[in-house]
This record gives sequence, structure tokens and C-alpha cells, in this order.
Amino acid sequence: MATADLGPILVVGCRGLLGRELMEILPSLGAVSGADLPELDIRSPASVAAVLAAHRPRWVVNAAAYTDVDRCETEREKAFAVNALGAGNLARACRKASAALVHLSTDFVFDGAKGSPYLEEDPPRPLSVYGESKLAGEEAVRAAGGRGLIV
Repeated sequence: MATADLGPILVVGCRGLLGRELMEILPSLGAVSGADLPELDIRSPASVAAVLAAHRPRWVVNAAAYTDVDRCETEREKAFAVNALGAGNLARACRKASAALVHLSTDFVFDGAKGSPYLEEDPPRPLSVYGESKLAGEEAVRAAGGRGLIV
């Protein structure tokens, strides 16, 4: 069975754990390229715009994040700069470039008390700075108004 060619696809955060996995599995969907620090700093709108202009993706998968949950508690500004501001920068740049964004979030936006799988309509209730910053990232992506998905 043939798959549709969705490319070109750009994986942001391609050198992280998730990004490396995505770089391996996404080629079945189309041409894939990756970007990460130092050539791409999602905290910088200019950096994001330059990388999107160079790669000209149809889809962008955001696997970039500050994921050290414990350090986020003491490095709140860094967590929000990457996970919230950076996600918003990427979403706005994708909208301007007519690229769809797949923004990868986390179950840390919930408190874990439900006892069953969470649904899209369940209210978020993060219990950590990491969860708060990732929720702020989801909100920034929605506010940007572009095409895409929050996973």
C-alpha cells in the first residue's frame, strides 16, 4: 500500500530523543529534513523565519522543548522561553510560510488524577513548571491561528 507524499517535512528539535526517532520514521511520508540548535533557536523569531525560508516545508513537526522537568522548577524563565515563547514563534512563522504545524505537547498539562485516558475537552491542570510551560505553548500555538495539530 502506497502512502501519500506529505513532504517536505521539517523536524524541529531533530537531535533530541523524540526528534531522532521522528527523523527515522517520517521519511515514509515524504522528504524530511531537520533543524536544531545551534542553527535554529526557536526562542528567536528571526532564527525560525530563516530556517523555514531555507527549508520551505509543507509540514513542521515541533519536537523542540526544554524537557528537564526537575530543572524547569528552578529555571522557569528558560522553560517558558523554549516551551511557550518558542512554540508561539514557530507557530506564527509556520502560518506566514503556509506550513502546517504538528506541535508535540505532553500529558504533564494534566494533573494525572483522572484515572483514565484524557480527552481533548478535559480541562488542563498542570502541577509543575514544565506542565505550565507546555500548556502555555499549546495556547500560543492556538493563538497564532495557523493550520496544524497539537498532539
